[in-house]
Amino acid sequence: MKIIFTLFLSIFLSFSLLFQEKSFAQKDSTTAKAKPEYEKVSGFHRFIFGENFRKEWAAPTKLKVIKISEIKGGLIPVERGGRASNTFTEIKR
Repeated sequence: MKIIFTLFLSIFLSFSLLFQEKSFAQKDSTTAKAKPEYEKVSGFHRFIFGENFRKEWAAPTKLKVIKISEIKGGLIPVERGGRASNTFTEIKR
């Protein structure tokens, strides 16, 4: 379960970086937080709903920048898809 959570978190952070930082193309790594607002809830909210990985989602994480144009000879994004909580990007060589 922890491996699935870690994998999901890394994928989520990778996609969220696309919208947070504009000049990451020249860096080989960057730091981001998946959901920093999860740590900013009231004591009553924490009492009712619990911790539920709040610290993990709000923790700064160093991520490697992936250049899809350089992976496996160059990958091209073709289509974005999915609904609600399941999203994907279809890529081709």
